[in-house]
Amino acid sequence: MILSATLTLHQFGNAGAPGQAQPSWIQGLIADGDWEEEAITGNNAPLARENIGGAWVDPLADWPGWPGVPRVWDVSYAVAQAYARGEPLRLILYSADGAYHSGKYFVSSDTEDWNTEGRPLLEVWWGKPR
Repeated sequence: MILSATLTLHQFGNAGAPGQAQPSWIQGLIADGDWEEEAITGNNAPLARENIGGAWVDPLADWPGWPGVPRVWDVSYAVAQAYARGEPLRLILYSADGAYHSGKYFVSSDTEDWNTEGRPLLEVWWGKPR
């Protein structure tokens, strides 16, 4: 049984000059299908099946250094659903921000070995039902 799960991304910057960036509500969603990293676009991406929540991400006033500032999403529901269905976990992170300087920059899984600590981290806690 899945007790809980979190997704941690490390933020290293944001759009705009200092003082221009705005906080962002970044939603977590379950994707409705697979995609190919090299071929995905806004026109062929899978639709979102279900919204699972979100987290506020504040802008950074200064360069935080590597690996960046950890930002955490509770993805327990999505992990439990994927496990119950026998499917891979397919997540979308999305922000509907309208402010011009609201973009946030996160370290990706493609970062070099010197920044392995900054790579996205999915932590899942298992247990027996009570």
